[in-house]
Amino acid sequence: MSNEAQDFFKKATKEIVASVEASYMVSEMIAKAGKPFTEGEFVKKCMLQAASIICPEKKGHFSKISLSANTVAERISDMSSDIYHQLCEKAKCFDAYSVALDESTDITDTAQLTIYVRGVDCNFELTEELLTIIPMHG
Repeated sequence: MSNEAQDFFKKATKEIVASVEASYMVSEMIAKAGKPFTEGEFVKKCMLQAASIICPEKKGHFSKISLSANTVAERISDMSSDIYHQLCEKAKCFDAYSVALDESTDITDTAQLTIYVRGVDCNFELTEELLTIIPMHG
């Protein structure tokens, strides 16, 4: 394969990686803001409009960012799973830990059980994380 062909494929791969990374970044922002997954499509429209004004030659790059509701949901699920696995790995090193439970109600008046874990490792590094929220029906 010629150097030109290799450079073309490297550039294409770099663009794909960048668009996937941007998709994850926007999905994370949507999740942190508590917005519906469908907001990704609105954000993409905004980015495309801004790109057409600011840098029309780069608009094609922005159009490759996948922000459909299904993609945003999948990205958020991937990140959630990754965080869970990171916490599980970190918890293996805890020398001591405690679990805290709290009951609250959501906006629909459904009782919820919130479970937190706090652990400390041999270096006295403290970790405190929300494990889960369980709706309590009935």
